[in-house]
Amino acid sequence: MKQKMLLGNNNFSYADLYDKSFLQAIKRSLARESIQNLSNFYGYDIWHCYEFSFLNLNGLPQNYILQICIKADSEFIVESKSLKLYLFSFSNTKFINNDDVIATIENDLNELLHTQIKASLIALNSGIDFSDISDYSLIDECSTNKITCYDVNANLLTIDDKIKVNEKLCSHVVKTLCPVTSQPDYASIFIEYSGYAIDKSSLLAYLVSFRNHQGFHEQCTEMIYSDLMAQCHCEKLLVYASFTRRGGIDINPIRASYSFEPFSLRTTRQ
Repeated sequence: MKQKMLLGNNNFSYADLYDKSFLQAIKRSLARESIQNLSNFYGYDIWHCYEFSFLNLNGLPQNYILQICIKADSEFIVESKSLKLYLFSFSNTKFINNDDVIATIENDLNELLHTQIKASLIALNSGIDFSDISDYSLIDECSTNKITCYDVNANLLTIDDKIKVNEKLCSHVVKTLCPVTSQPDYASIFIEYSGYAIDKSSLLAYLVSFRNHQGFHEQCTEMIYSDLMAQCHCEKLLVYASFTRRGGIDINPIRASYSFEPFSLRTTRQ
C-alpha cells in the first residue's frame, strides 16, 4: 500500500507553536525492496536544517542551523516535509535553553524512528567553511564516449582487473527526481574505495544515468553503493552523497563497507 505523505500535499495548516504530530515516518524497507543486489553497509544520514528558529524565555528569537544524524540501520526515516512543518512549529515556542531544544527534538525523533538520533545546533556566526575536497579527483571531464543513458544502468560500470588502487573520486553531475513531486534533486557524490581500478568514464556515465530516476536521497545513495560493490568488486568502499537543499533542508547519506564515525562534507552548493 502506498503511504500517504505530506510531501506534495498542500492541504494542511502551518503551526508556529510546538506540535510533534506533524512528524511522519517512512519505512526504509519500502525503498530498499527495489535495489538489486543490496549490499550490507554501515552508514548515517546527516540532515542540515538551515531555517530553524525558536524563542528563549525572554521572547527573543534564537536562530541556528540544526544538524540531525540518523543511523542507516534505523527502521524508519523521517518524511522531509513533515520534519519542516514540525521544526516550523518551534518558531513561537519558548524554550529554557539550547539543551531543552535538543532534548525535545531527540526525544521526538527517537520515538518516531525507533532509534537513537543525535541533534546539534550550529551557531550562525560560527563561520562554517566549505570542506576541502582537493584530495578527491573530479571525474566530470572524463567522458570518452557520447552519453546517451539517463535511466539507471549498473552495467555501464567497468573495471581494470589488472590494476588495484586506493582512490578518492567525486562528481557534481548527479541529478535525481523526487519520487513524490518529480522535482529535481542535485547532488555531489564522493567515493572512496580500494580494489580494482574503476574506469572513470564508465563511472561518470553510470552516475549520469540517475538523471531520470525517481528515488529518495537515501535510496539513490544505497543504489550507488550496492552497484559499485556488485559490479566493481570493491574491497573497501564509502559513498557520500551531498544533496543540495530543498525547503531549507539538505540530506547527506553516507554508506560504507566498514564502521566509521559520522562526518559532514559541506560543498559550495550548500
